[in-house]
Amino acid sequence: MNQEFQPYQQEEPVTNPNAGKGLAVAALVMGILALINIWLMVPGIIFGILGIIFAAVARKQGNTGGMAIAGLIMSIIGLVLSGILLATCGPLFCQGFMEGLNEAGF
Repeated sequence: MNQEFQPYQQEEPVTNPNAGKGLAVAALVMGILALINIWLMVPGIIFGILGIIFAAVARKQGNTGGMAIAGLIMSIIGLVLSGILLATCGPLFCQGFMEGLNEAGF
């Protein structure tokens, strides 16, 4: 039993330069769609939420590039503006829709 003790040598982790790049692009696209669909309210909220999720996952995977940050910022702006528009104008749209249904005899 004359073996030398060799300590375990930890290898350096391999980093992927493209980590989270696809999710960063998806966050950017969702942010753009959230801003475009502010006036439709509900799609703006949905795209905003998806953009925030994609940007967060991309950053967690190691992507620190500008696309993930830009997607995050645009998604937050789209989500907030769509939410404000839904809260302020949503009841007016519902009221007008119900009046139109009553006039049509439904």
